[in-house]
Amino acid sequence: MFFAILRFELKYWLKHIAFYVYAALFFLFALLTMAGAAGMFGEGSSGLEVANSPFQIFTFALFFGKLLLLLVPAIVGETIFRDYKSNIHSILYAYPITKRAYLPAKFLGGTGIVLLIGGAMLLGLLLGACLPGADAAKTIPPDPGVYVQVFLLYLVPNVLVVGALVFALVAIGRNIYAGFMSVLILLLLREAVIRLTGGPDPGLASLLVDPFGETPTHQVTRHWSAADRNTLPIPLEAALVFNRLVWLACAAAVFGYLYRRFSFEQNNPAAHAPPGRSQTPEPHPVRQQYVPNPLPKITPDFSAGPQIRALWRLAWSDFRFVRSSGAFGSILAAGALFIAVLLLNTNAQSGTRLLPASWVVLGLPMIFFSLLVQGLTFLYAGVLVHRARAARFHAIADATPMPDRVLFGSKFLALVFMQILLLMLVLAVGLAVQVYEGYLDFGIGHYLFDLFVVHLPGFVVWALAALLVQTLFTNPYRGLFVL
Repeated sequence: MFFAILRFELKYWLKHIAFYVYAALFFLFALLTMAGAAGMFGEGSSGLEVANSPFQIFTFALFFGKLLLLLVPAIVGETIFRDYKSNIHSILYAYPITKRAYLPAKFLGGTGIVLLIGGAMLLGLLLGACLPGADAAKTIPPDPGVYVQVFLLYLVPNVLVVGALVFALVAIGRNIYAGFMSVLILLLLREAVIRLTGGPDPGLASLLVDPFGETPTHQVTRHWSAADRNTLPIPLEAALVFNRLVWLACAAAVFGYLYRRFSFEQNNPAAHAPPGRSQTPEPHPVRQQYVPNPLPKITPDFSAGPQIRALWRLAWSDFRFVRSSGAFGSILAAGALFIAVLLLNTNAQSGTRLLPASWVVLGLPMIFFSLLVQGLTFLYAGVLVHRARAARFHAIADATPMPDRVLFGSKFLALVFMQILLLMLVLAVGLAVQVYEGYLDFGIGHYLFDLFVVHLPGFVVWALAALLVQTLFTNPYRGLFVL
């Protein structure tokens, strides 16, 4: 049964157009990046470093590897969420299959497809340095062993770790968007922990907390000269191997927890009922005699006033839906922690600290936090646009006499409300850090101008673009990938 499910998953994705689109895009991006670094597009497209040296391949592979992690929810999470989305799980779970066959086959099928896309990316890096027009002074003969090392030491463990986390959350919660949020939370927590534990001489703990294995490698190569970066191979240090083993063990522990928690039940009551509440259904109330009441007389009103009120109520309802989700609350907590750690450890590696003036609070943190705001805007644009269809309510919603401008405008306002809430988080954490450091020259006007006059209009434009793209694409994952 294990091999039958695994074979089905691989055949499904290998026949799916999305797999070839993702693989082609990663291949082309990697190919053009390596070709540009090799001087194919002119002298200004490359520096003095050798384009396909082991260190450069490591750098390029980790960059594209982080982008590859954004595909994990859309592929690994989709392998198990597809059964719930199509309502086939009620029939599938009645078949005599076991968790020992079902869960590993689904997981390995999804991660295998992601690794195939990663292999296409590495192939693009390999061929990019061999294209006609590449500067021979900026390339060396390709070494396939370097690509195999990067694939086995970095891409495979990273995909397995993130894939196990996403797969477990989607399988237990039966919510694909929890997988996307978990990737964002993991990236935020990783940056916060690395900055919190980093320094001029990081200890073993700081080398192990990096789930992607970059810190142990950078610790060894940080004092390399330009000649070393062009010639030396990536060292296989004990700290790197230990880091990989620790995080693979964490992935195995997450998968073990999923194995114990997962149940072949149609409604999955354990994932939604509050702890301690009985699962016994309540008895039906006694049916009373029906007494007909006269129906009230209703006069339809399609003027601007009711439409504005409906616009506001729908926008507020969508915003409460976003705000009340546990995943969004986790994002807020991780974002607040990230900003606080970033501000409290400014220039920690050089042993100096900057005063938490308003321009400092609004400088470096907003560079990273702006990416988070844009990412959440893209994600929740798809959630709101496809919310009615996911709940199988779209036929009723489309039949209401509500203009499209009201329905579209409510989702746009909900995204703007979410962006304002995220910017208010920056304001609140910045003020808290200033009070903690004893710096009371807050500069509230500077905060308000920078957050809501400089940054917010750009986020609003992205909200409109995200709604447009998600409306054009019937699949929210493809729309998210395009954005």
